[in-house]
Amino acid sequence: MCPKHRLLQEDVIRLGLMTPYSGVASIYGQEIAIAANIACLEINKKGGILGKPLELIIKDDGSMPGQAVIAASSLVDNYHCQALIGNLLSNSRLAVAYKVCFPRKIIYLNFSFYEGSIFNQYFFNFSALPNQQITKMIPYLIENFGYKFYFAGSNYEWPRGSIAAAKEIILKMKGEIIAEDYFDFGMAKPFEIASAVVKSGANIFMPFFAGIDQIAMLKAIVDEGLRDKVTVAMSHYDETMMSSMPEHYRHGFYSCNSYFMSVKTFENEFFLNELLNSPGITGLWPKGNGKISNFGEGVYLCIKAYANAINQANSFAESDVLNSLSTVQLMAPQGFVKMDERTHHAYVNCYLSKSNNDGTFSIIKSFGLIEPQIPKRYQNLHISTKEERNPHTENHFAPDTSIQLNIFKEIESILTDIPTSIIITNSQGQIIYVNKITTDKFGYNENELMGQSLFFLFSPQEREYYKNNINSFLLSKDRFNIKLGHKEMVIGYTKDGCSIFLTGSVSKRKLDQDIYLFLSLNDITKSLEEKEKYLWSATHDPLTKLINKSLMIRRINSSIQRSKKQTQLLAILYIDFLHFQFISNIFGYQTRELLITEMANRILKQLRSGDTLARFGEDRFVILCEHIKSQDEILDLSDSIINTFKHFITIKKQKIFMALNIGICFKTNEISATNLLRNAEFALYESKQGGKNKKVLFNDAIYKQLKNELALTTELQLAVQNKALSFKIQPIVFDGKERIIGGELLIRWIYKGKSIPPDLFIPIAERSGVMHEIGYWILEQGCLIQSQWQRYTHSTQTPYVSINLSSKQLEDSLFCQSVKKILRRTSANPKCIILEITESTLMEYPQTKGVIKLLMEMGFQFAIDDFGTGYSSLKQLVSVPINILKIDKCFVDNIIVHNQSLLLLKYIIKMAHLFNSKVIIEGIELKKQLELLRIHKPDGYQGYLFYKPLSILEFNSKFFT
Repeated sequence: MCPKHRLLQEDVIRLGLMTPYSGVASIYGQEIAIAANIACLEINKKGGILGKPLELIIKDDGSMPGQAVIAASSLVDNYHCQALIGNLLSNSRLAVAYKVCFPRKIIYLNFSFYEGSIFNQYFFNFSALPNQQITKMIPYLIENFGYKFYFAGSNYEWPRGSIAAAKEIILKMKGEIIAEDYFDFGMAKPFEIASAVVKSGANIFMPFFAGIDQIAMLKAIVDEGLRDKVTVAMSHYDETMMSSMPEHYRHGFYSCNSYFMSVKTFENEFFLNELLNSPGITGLWPKGNGKISNFGEGVYLCIKAYANAINQANSFAESDVLNSLSTVQLMAPQGFVKMDERTHHAYVNCYLSKSNNDGTFSIIKSFGLIEPQIPKRYQNLHISTKEERNPHTENHFAPDTSIQLNIFKEIESILTDIPTSIIITNSQGQIIYVNKITTDKFGYNENELMGQSLFFLFSPQEREYYKNNINSFLLSKDRFNIKLGHKEMVIGYTKDGCSIFLTGSVSKRKLDQDIYLFLSLNDITKSLEEKEKYLWSATHDPLTKLINKSLMIRRINSSIQRSKKQTQLLAILYIDFLHFQFISNIFGYQTRELLITEMANRILKQLRSGDTLARFGEDRFVILCEHIKSQDEILDLSDSIINTFKHFITIKKQKIFMALNIGICFKTNEISATNLLRNAEFALYESKQGGKNKKVLFNDAIYKQLKNELALTTELQLAVQNKALSFKIQPIVFDGKERIIGGELLIRWIYKGKSIPPDLFIPIAERSGVMHEIGYWILEQGCLIQSQWQRYTHSTQTPYVSINLSSKQLEDSLFCQSVKKILRRTSANPKCIILEITESTLMEYPQTKGVIKLLMEMGFQFAIDDFGTGYSSLKQLVSVPINILKIDKCFVDNIIVHNQSLLLLKYIIKMAHLFNSKVIIEGIELKKQLELLRIHKPDGYQGYLFYKPLSILEFNSKFFT
């Protein structure tokens, strides 16, 4: 003992405090010590405890059980402390309770919120249980922010217990647990977690990490932009944690706890004034370094309660002190607090708050004084004033370290080599043998486990179950193995407080008149992790990490059920990117993956809080939207998604523009996820009719239209199979003298005696995928005709054949190869074939320019059909040397009455000729139109004034005779 402590008087009351000066919770170490000293000074100013001064001895618990036990033992053995106060982390608390305080009958005062698993006449909890903290927050979060929760935390008792309590409330309120992840100390990767939350569609993210790990998580949340997307709520965000982060990270988080510095009570005002006057304090947070969290206030409360209890009992007798502590009540900074006599857990206050930009908390709601409610799994263990129950030491399970058995030494080498944890106990449950696998798995050395209760190796929430199970086995006549845990699974509890998952069985043997228990435990933690990975991969897209179609359907159905009760709007946005396959074929697999990832990320950045994004296919995504105020909100979201893709994507220095369409469907009565998705997809199809970057809201008219279209699609496919399609040729003449210079192939479909307009069935053919077959068929027919005409003329006067191509054909990576095969098969001359594409195809599908150039190299000429109807621009003539411009009929219709229309045509013709492109005027029906146009010298005409579309025989007779 150091000299300072040798000078202590015997009549001094010594309290031992374990604070985390080091380790994961070290940010609270100094604050806890300061709060404890404030309480100690206050008590001594008022005369101490029954006239004796209070001495505070402080030790570092290292934020871990091993160091905490050493600190507790030192406080008892070396400093002779009458009671201990601690520990911040529950794994350390459990270790100190059952390894030091309870075996040695030392009063243990707890200042830190925890699950509620400790029950002993020497234990007094002055902090919040889950029902006094997190379960008060959950209804508020659901009512204000949504039903979908994402949990992540450290793998030990407090996070698991708190999350379990929260889940119980969430499920009662018909909420949804999106994800629940646990990590061993130091193993969490905050940015990966934040990224997963962004992609999860959760409304609310609740992190449950300790100290500096929680700070790292909160920083990642802000850096990833999650704070603006998801409500972040915790049961342990406070002024101390806030002061440990740069200013821009601090605000916008919700926290629920028993104390904040902004609580308005007389006692808190006094407490903070004492803090301000403490050594080294420059001012109260946020204007100085004086800060107190619920932990500091909890320590202050423990010390004040201990002093009050002894003073009220007017006795140092153990039984009197214990009885007085069981009913102690006092005014604290948080408000009135009183101990529950039955459970030794206090009634505490609860406040819901939100962090501000200035580093303070605004109290949103005060829940008042709340009765402690022990979680159901521990209720059969709770103590009363008459009887104590302890799953570790009750009855004949008290540890006895004197037991030694040499009988097992003979088989020790065999047991050591077995790849299974082997534990042998006597009939009192005291461990007398463990093999090396056991010590490695649980983190203890052999000496630490000898004589310990077997149940100390089990999770606190399961210990009573295992004890009862084994007790029943001992009393039964069975001697063979029994399974140890629920569904054959045992939750182990390591030295550092982490949970591991095992399968376990126990058998009993009688040796030398004594009964021994043999436990066999196999670690299945990794296999469970592999199972979780498999389940994740079955419900998520491995590239984007988004949920996939199967999980999205489940999410939609859950949302539909909630919306029925909440009468809230629900919407589906179905997104399809145009020409993705074509781009993918050009740039390759790696670029494709990078492009998909960027597409997903751009959509994610536009989503509202709680929106869920799923990948449904190669280039298709679906968004689920809940908590919608109006339809305009979703229309605005659609616009923002469309606008974000108007900026090019750069992949490996390659600039790529992506166009898309969006179909939107709002939930109506009695609709399923399947129908909702179907209707959104119908709206998507309809949006494509208007061109790229369009959105359409589903309605009944669309459904009826598409239903009719579906019938036509079936008939069209049959027509293609049965070769029921036909074509005609409309001659193109030169200079209005009716000299035919070529002809355009026009496809025809006669259905039930009626001619179906091409502008109706061609889009159907493109959407149904049959356009490929039709396109190749008409191309081959055109080549056959050209070859035939070439044989007829044997001269350079062979008319050219003009054939329309669709954008779908140009997107086909095998198109050029297929064209070469057709040319070889038909012996056609490509120099006498003009391929027509629309202006919109050239402008909206810039990737097709490469295909056009390849076809030109084969000898084909290209014409832009319906020129002027899309972009009214000649800039495409610069990038692609188009041979012919075909001016659309809409420009011709008004030239007789509107001089401006004629003037516009004049300049288009002049500009085209400057680019060495010829001009064909379409839709000539009147002689007056011809007279006006002839002055400006276009290169050809097409229209009913000259010829209507002709059969091949009619065309041949006109041209060749």
